[in-house]
Amino acid sequence: MKFLYALLLTFLLSFTQDDKKDMILWSSNYKLQWTDFMGKPAGSLKAMTWSTIDFNVKKIDATQLVLEINAYFLKKQSWRQKDFTDDFVLQHEQTHFNIAEVYTRRLRKKLSGEKYKDTKKAMPEIQKIYNETFSELRAYQKKYDEETKHSINKDEQIKWNKKIADELEDLSKYTNPEINIIIK
Repeated sequence: MKFLYALLLTFLLSFTQDDKKDMILWSSNYKLQWTDFMGKPAGSLKAMTWSTIDFNVKKIDATQLVLEINAYFLKKQSWRQKDFTDDFVLQHEQTHFNIAEVYTRRLRKKLSGEKYKDTKKAMPEIQKIYNETFSELRAYQKKYDEETKHSINKDEQIKWNKKIADELEDLSKYTNPEINIIIK
């Protein structure tokens, strides 16, 4: 059984409200269901999860830059084979989405309390921090799939489920999607 995870990250691009109706905002109160996987299956893979980190500039002026950063599951890009309903695999896919939230929180943490002389100088540095975080996320997702063998190695999958849950807890200080960056 082979599973593939694909991650689509968008930097400083806000989705419209219309787009967001086909997205699920990461929440500790909601777990993915197979009905959320609305995309058309491709090839022989059993399932594929697409998620994104969305940046939205909420406020920008001479004194501050306020970003909103969220992890989303993309329903129309994520898919499963017809009638495929293995709950253990669904947890594997949920953990991919949870990893996206871990890195969303890590990014919020990195950007929290940053201070820049002006907005023009802030944006390239924010882009650099984002790129570094994105590279780390890709490597981590790959390691997750390798170690769990795409959920086939059940013992490793169980360890990873706990590991990611612990990481979410450790980063609980960074659940607020808004980040204030001081411009002085």
